[in-house]
Formats: sequence, C-alpha cells, structure tokens
Amino acid sequence: VQDLRMTPNVYTATCGFQETVYGMGATVDASTGSIVNQGTVQGTFVAEWGGWPTHEVTSYVNAILLQEVLGYDVSFVYSSGTYSTERMSTMGRGLCTPTHLNPEVWTTSQMTTLKQHANESTMSNIGYWGRSSLGKPCMLVLNMRWAYDPGYLQAIMSNNNVPAYFCFAGDSGLQAYVVETMQNQGAITFYHYEPDMFHIDNAGKFARILWPLPDPAIVVTATGTFGELGYVRPPLYGFVISMIYRYGKNTTNPVSVDYPQENLMKIYSNILRNDDFLSHYVNKLVLTQLDVTTMMADMAKFQASSTEPANFAAACQWVRSNYDTWTSWVDNLPLCDIRHHVTYTINGCNDTIRHVSFQWTRPDPTNVSLPFVCDGGLIELPLEFHTSRSCDWLNGHEIEWTGWVTSYRQPACDGSFYSYTISACSSASTRQVTFAWLLPDAFNLGISSECSGGAPLPSNAVIDCDFVPFSSSAYVGIAVFTAVVLAVLAILTALVLWFRERPIIKRSQWPLLVLMLVGGFFLCATALLGGGAPTPWLCAGRPIAASLGYTMVFGSLLAKSLRVYLVFHQKAMKRVVITVWRALQWFLVVLGIDSCILAAWMVVDFPHPVTVTGPSTDFHGDVDTQQCSSSQFIFPALSMFWKGLVTCGGVYVAFQIRQADSDFQESAWMFASSCIVVVGGGVLLIVTYAATMPATSVFLFQAVLILLCTVAVMTLMLVPKLLKLHAVTPIEVFASRKSTASSSVRLMSSKKQLKLNSQRQSSGSLQAPTSAVRVQSSGASQDLGRDATSVASVASSL
Repeated sequence: VQDLRMTPNVYTATCGFQETVYGMGATVDASTGSIVNQGTVQGTFVAEWGGWPTHEVTSYVNAILLQEVLGYDVSFVYSSGTYSTERMSTMGRGLCTPTHLNPEVWTTSQMTTLKQHANESTMSNIGYWGRSSLGKPCMLVLNMRWAYDPGYLQAIMSNNNVPAYFCFAGDSGLQAYVVETMQNQGAITFYHYEPDMFHIDNAGKFARILWPLPDPAIVVTATGTFGELGYVRPPLYGFVISMIYRYGKNTTNPVSVDYPQENLMKIYSNILRNDDFLSHYVNKLVLTQLDVTTMMADMAKFQASSTEPANFAAACQWVRSNYDTWTSWVDNLPLCDIRHHVTYTINGCNDTIRHVSFQWTRPDPTNVSLPFVCDGGLIELPLEFHTSRSCDWLNGHEIEWTGWVTSYRQPACDGSFYSYTISACSSASTRQVTFAWLLPDAFNLGISSECSGGAPLPSNAVIDCDFVPFSSSAYVGIAVFTAVVLAVLAILTALVLWFRERPIIKRSQWPLLVLMLVGGFFLCATALLGGGAPTPWLCAGRPIAASLGYTMVFGSLLAKSLRVYLVFHQKAMKRVVITVWRALQWFLVVLGIDSCILAAWMVVDFPHPVTVTGPSTDFHGDVDTQQCSSSQFIFPALSMFWKGLVTCGGVYVAFQIRQADSDFQESAWMFASSCIVVVGGGVLLIVTYAATMPATSVFLFQAVLILLCTVAVMTLMLVPKLLKLHAVTPIEVFASRKSTASSSVRLMSSKKQLKLNSQRQSSGSLQAPTSAVRVQSSGASQDLGRDATSVASVASSL
C-alpha cells in the first residue's frame, strides 16, 4: 500500500506510540504473550483490531481476503475505535500510528470525537447492526464501563420512575458476575450489547427488558450525562466494582425510550482511494446480520474442538462457504499491462547502447516470472530491450517505446536511428561525411537492429571545407602567386628608392609611392591570411591587413590627387607651394583615423574564432563551421563607413583631375587606379557578405582579385614613370633684359625648347606646364618675364 505517512519513525517510541502493533511476520512469546518481533509494517495494509468477537471475525474475514485473494500483506494495531478517524488522517495520531481500516465502529457514543478528523476518511455501513440491552429487573443494575452509552440507561430508568443502583464492573467482570449469579440460581439486571459471544454461549438464558420503543425524536435528545443534579451512594457489595451510583434527583438528560438499533460502521482512510482495486474492495465489504450470527455460532463450536484460534477458524470457514458473496467485493484481476504492472531498469546511460530490463511490479511470491496482481494481457515479461535512444528520451517517451516492446514490432527507420561523422579538412579542401546505424546488426552493418523499413541509410557524402587548409593546392597556388607579386613589389620599391632623385620620380612624390607599395605588401598579406582554420591571430590579422592595405594604397592616391586638384582647380592655391610633407599629413590623417577604428575594435570587441552549427546544404543533417566573429557589427560597419567616405572623396578628386593638363599625364593614371581600387573593393564586399560559395572558391576569388588589383594599380602608377626615367625637362626662363641680338638668340632657343617639349609630350613624359611665349619686339620682354615667373612657380610646386 502506497502511504506517505509510513515514515521510519511510525510505530516507534520516538513518536509516542503506545498501541500494540502486529506487523507482517511478527512473532509472539507463547508463554507471556509479549511481542518478540514487531514484524514489517511498512507497505502493508494496517487494520485496527477491536478485541471483541464480532470485530475479530470481521477483521479476520477482511485480512484473509486481502492477503490470499488480493495479495496485500496485513498488519494489525490493537486499539479502540474512538480515535479511528485521527489515526487515518495526516495529523496527530495519523503521523505515529497510521491505519487504513476499522471494520466495526460503534459510532453513537463516539461520534463527537470521530467527527474531528472525518474529512480524511470514509464512513459506511458494515452491514450488520448492534444494540445495547438491559437484563431482568433488579434494583442493582450492573454495567461494563461508564463510557459505553454514557448516561443513557440511567436516564431511561430515572425518567420512567424506576429507582436503581448502577455498578460498573468492566467487560470481563460483568460477564463473570452474571454467569456466577446464574449458577447460584440468582437474578441480576445488567447492561450488555449484541451481537456478542456472551449471548451465543448463554443462548436462551437472558430476557431483554423492553422499554418504550425508541422514538428517533427522543433518542436524538440524549445528552450523554447523568447525575448532574445529585444522587446518593448505596452501601458496597462484596464484589469489585469501580463506581456505584444511586437514583437521586431528576436528570437533565431527557431520553426515556429504549436503546435504538445501531448500524455499525466501517471507517477507512481516503488514502486507499489512490488504489482503485483496493478502494473497490473496501467499498463492497459488507456482512449481514446472518453472516455475523453464523460466524459467532461457528466460533462457539471451534472454541470447544479446534486447536487453532476460534475467531480465525470461524472467519476462514465463512470465507470458504460464501465464495459467491465475497467474489462480488473483488474486481476481476486486470489485464497485465506494461505501464501499470511492469517496472523497468535502464542501464548504460553513459554508454553507447542503453539496456532496458523488465520485472513485474508485484511478482508471484512462488515464481517471480509471473504477475501477482493481474491476469492475461501481457502474459510474459518482455525480453531485454537494446536501444540507442538516450535515457532522457526513454524517460520522456515511455508510451512510444513500450509500444514497440509489447507489439514485438520494430519502428520504421528514420534519421534518428543513424548518425554521421564528419572528417577533418583534407588537402583537397573537402570533408568526408560517413553515415552508420547507431545500433547495427551484428552480421550486417548496413542493417539496423532496432528498426526496419522506412528510410534507408544515406550514402556517404563529400562536402566542402569551411576554410582553405594551408596544405591545399588552392592555397599553395595563391601562395606562389603572392610570392611573385611580393617580389615585384619589392623590386618596384627598390627602384623608387634608387631613382628617387630623378625628376620624374621626385615630381611624383616618391614617399607617397613608397607608402602605396607598402600598402601593396599588406594586401598580399591579406591574400595569405585568408587560408587556414580560424585562430585568434588569424581573426585579428585578416581585418588589420586588409584595412591597412586598402587605406595605404587608396590614401596615397587620394593625397596625390588632392595635391594636383588644389594646384589646378583652386586659383588661390596656384601661387602656394604644396610640399610633399603637406601631402603626407593628409595621408597620415586618413591612416590615423582608420588605425584608431581598428585599435578600438581589437581592444573592445576582439574577433574570436567560433564554431557555428547549422543545417547542411549537401546532406540531411547539421554541420559545424568555424568562423571569426565579434559580438557586434559596429566596428566593421564603422571601418567600412570611413573607407566609403574616403573612397567617395578620392574618386571625386581623381575624376576632377583626369584632364588637368596635357603635360601632367599622371592624373589620368591616378584616376584609373582609383577606379580599379573602388571596383575591386566593391566586388570584395559582395563576395564576402552576399555571395554563397564554397570556402575554396571564395578564397581563390578574393585572393586573385586582391593580387590582380594590386598589380594593376602599381603598374599604372609606376611603370610609365620607370619607362621615362632618363627624360629631362629643364625650364629656363630669364627675366633680365638683353640686347636685341641676345633676345633673338634666346628666342630661337625658346623655340627649340618648345619644339622639344612638344616632342616629349607626344612621347608621354610627365612634364611641368609651360606658358605660351609670344615675342613681338624687344619691348615685349617684360611680359615674357612675367609669364616665365608664373610657369616657374607652378613647376616648383609640382
């Protein structure tokens, strides 16, 4: 019996237990009658034992059926019925001496106490009735105990004007005195109740005194008191009596009719309602007056002849003879069901395979392979169940998998019955996906042992890596290409430094050319850092190299373009010398802001390598991908926004100077280089954030595009200059006045110089612009000098 009140402290002295308890398997000392071993009470059906014959035979009938038919172990607690409801509750005595049933309770004299805890128990008719009675008249009335129908008999006699003395001699004392009086041919009036063995053993020897018929309206007025107005004690007699009271003044107890016939009650704890089978039995338990009378008669017979206890023998005899009666109390055993009558144990929760073994919840004591509380249905225990399902899944889907076990049918195969493994990246930039059953057949790995039919095992697949390994041919090819570009950039850097004093290199601001070449080195590093599995160093190095490379290349072009723009498109700046240092300051401002953004990014939100799991597009399942990620997109967005502003400004300036002067041909190359940088950067953004391609394709596309754009920009900005390293463009204009002959000679030299300039312009050399010289007379030398001064100013600024 499942009862949460059955704690280790119940029925022990620590909780104040005083009643006598006989648990399952209890032993008693035959010589003294004391309990040697209390036995087992936990989990048993605990019934209350009253100790009088009708209670005893009813208790034994109940115990026999519970033990032999229903299969519940039974314990007994010897106690009165006064506190039955409290012992069946979850407080007071129910926490120390919890019980489940009292089959016979005389409620009339105890109802006040019983009602205090009646909400946790159920009271119903046991079937037979009981009644108190008064024997032949005599002025002395012998009673058993004061607590039995207190004041009722005294009030009847007082209110019917029958004077009497009342003696309370106890149960055994009363019966012994009555028997002795009868043996001495005497007469006595006494109070007793029936049915009882006293009346069976002395059948026909007593006459019940009849009082006015019990009127329910008068019976209910009984107050349970007597003598409150006073009475006189009579002289004592020669037998042991506890109290003797004499008729005295009128009582306030108005009852004046005979004892009513009382339906005896059974009381059982509501805890039994949790067991449908047991609750049905207790509700149906009913014995008639004839059943009790028959058992009392059999008990009298067994007392004379049987060697076993007469009360038990009488109850056992009734059970054997009344099969048709008590079978209606007991429900047919339910069909055995795996969820109600079978328990299971799961082993191997931390292993690859889980093993589920089964046992009956209540096995037959003589054969554990058979059930004890059910019949039919699941006729035998299922075989041990092997599964790849997790313990959490088994506990949460009991209905599903127990259906597989009881139907002896395997479920249809689906994706939950197989798994797959994904290999590491190979040098071919691919990963092998291998599928296998979680629980394969021992003789055929291609068949599952826990499912059948349904979806077949998928074929193995090959998927692309989420990064390009350093050992892959794609990375090796890019590395070789990058090495060639790095070598070219190194050669170009050396040439610029070597020929930095040549006019065409010097006029092109060679420090900015060197910075542009350094940016090319960073872009080459960007191509190399695009391979390999993400690491903290790679995650930080990729944005740093790409950002600095782009800024240095485009920043150099912006500074050069802005210098030309101010000279040729701002009139106020034509007579102002814009030095290389001023152009470097512009470059450093652009680079400094970009570097600050990068530094803040690395400090505040460092990009770490993370593993992201998502559905694969190549097979049905999830795949882990490694990527660099920051917690927020604010810093990448800020860096791109700044580069966008710089790019827009640089393209605008380059567009404005594309035809600054026919002699200043570097402006066209700067515009072309700016366009290449803008187009290449835009395509890279699309490939990085919008396109969906394999990692190898993305890496190749990005690396090749970066390297080609780098080569193209360096070619446009440096090769034309290197091809004209030996071209000389001197400008000699004298402002002093000479003789007419000298002026003629210098005019001829100027004409030759103009012709030479025209030839160099056609050959593509980068020359300073010259002013047109018109000589009309020797008096025009002053105008020539002024124009020459303007040309010299522009030339020195370039």
